[in-house]
Amino acid sequence: MLRKPDSSGQPSGDAGGAVSPTGFLRRILRPPSIRALLCQCAAFPLTLLAVFVLARAGAAPGYPAAALLQGLFAAALTWC
Repeated sequence: MLRKPDSSGQPSGDAGGAVSPTGFLRRILRPPSIRALLCQCAAFPLTLLAVFVLARAGAAPGYPAAALLQGLFAAALTWC
């Protein structure tokens, strides 16, 4: 596919469709759904640690409490 030359006479755009790593990451991380998924993944180890600490203290949380902790950690990471 030929590209139109720009004002300098060179074809505009990337040669051969190559994408730089930073451009690729920016394009991947742009959608809010991907950001939310990454935030939930980052909150997971914090949730595991909190559940472990609570279980060691004798207050083992159930699934709803663990899900609430996960959501709270994800919200806190979003605001940072």
